[in-house]
Amino acid sequence: MFASSPAAPPAPRVRLGHTSYRGTRILVAFILGFAGLFLLGFAVVAVPFAQRSSASPADPGLMSTLVRLQIPLVAFGVAHLAAAAGVWRDRQWGFDIAAWVLAGATFILLAGIVFALAGRDPLAVATATSSGDRTGAAILVWTLAWYGVAAWGVARIVVARSAG
Repeated sequence: MFASSPAAPPAPRVRLGHTSYRGTRILVAFILGFAGLFLLGFAVVAVPFAQRSSASPADPGLMSTLVRLQIPLVAFGVAHLAAAAGVWRDRQWGFDIAAWVLAGATFILLAGIVFALAGRDPLAVATATSSGDRTGAAILVWTLAWYGVAAWGVARIVVARSAG
């Protein structure tokens, strides 16, 4: 009744003269969109709330740096959302923006990891932990891993399209 051949994944759908990789595009768009919404939430809600909080900041120098970087963080979050929309819609400009966003995010995350391991956790803007559990570093490493998955997806699609 059924063929005895091993199961093989179907070939990517061909659309507009190039392979589509719909599942990979959706995953990359989801990762970039989620990261963009997180950045916007951090820049628009968390940083101002921590700045206006009655408690003294854990690291006043870091808090002032985050306040100065608030507008670039919003712009970076919007760039994430634009890249997510372009990748979702399978537009070349989306992959171009995604490549730049992923490169910039990787650099920023690596810098954040270095700061967190040095004791200046960028995610602990309102309260300091005396235990030094490096929770911020773990979150940054986790985010870096998700950006790695998104970079793999963008590279997979771009390389496959340039080869064929």
